Amino acid sequence: MTSLVKLTRQVKKLQSQNDGEKKRTSVLSAGDLGQVNGNTDGAIVVDVTPLPSQGNQTNQRNGASIRLHSSNYNFALSQLPACSTRIRYRISWLAVKGPAIANANIVSGFYNHVYNPNPFIGGSIRDYNCQKNPDFFGTYKTIRTVQGTIEPDSFSGNLTSRSFNVGLKYNRGKGHDIRYNQNLGGADSVFNGQIIMVIQLDRGNGSTTTPSTVTSILDSAINTGLYVQYNRLDYYYDN
Repeated sequence: MTSLVKLTRQVKKLQSQNDGEKKRTSVLSAGDLGQVNGNTDGAIVVDVTPLPSQGNQTNQRNGASIRLHSSNYNFALSQLPACSTRIRYRISWLAVKGPAIANANIVSGFYNHVYNPNPFIGGSIRDYNCQKNPDFFGTYKTIRTVQGTIEPDSFSGNLTSRSFNVGLKYNRGKGHDIRYNQNLGGADSVFNGQIIMVIQLDRGNGSTTTPSTVTSILDSAINTGLYVQYNRLDYYYDN
């Protein structure tokens, strides 16, 4: 038994050594969000799978796969110009099980299946208060979820904001494998290991042009949601 334990440790050590050099990539992104966007969902649903190009630089990859070790997100959330109320937010990272979903279908083919509409308001809005659909529990794994609050204005016209960091270490430090299709380019080059980030609010209209007519929401006017910026730094091993 002792020798078996020793052998297991040696194999794990060899595996860690074979991971090779730890590389990194960074992405900066921004956008408006709300409980609604006019009369549609106001959530941000985005593919955050790292997409290093092929090459031998510290932000590239050799071959068709990487092992994602960890990510660090630096967020800055601020009120849109007409927002003056307290808003709660939830950020979730979900790993898709099986083949990756085309970016054009992430909302219709994933988000709308994973989350049920909020029953307390009209339409088919999936917001902070919606629940997950138990029929699709087996199609993804929740990596992490964080929640927080943007406080209301202290003075009229004095927009509030909040900055914070979120660190992700995948599979308790063992890493998250991502495989790419060499025949495709851009966002849809991922074969397996896709990661989707979802940001949802409990109120606010993120549209800058369209007032909302969704029933029972608290904020129908434009620019009553939040503006989010984030910088993502991914660390990975080039397998």
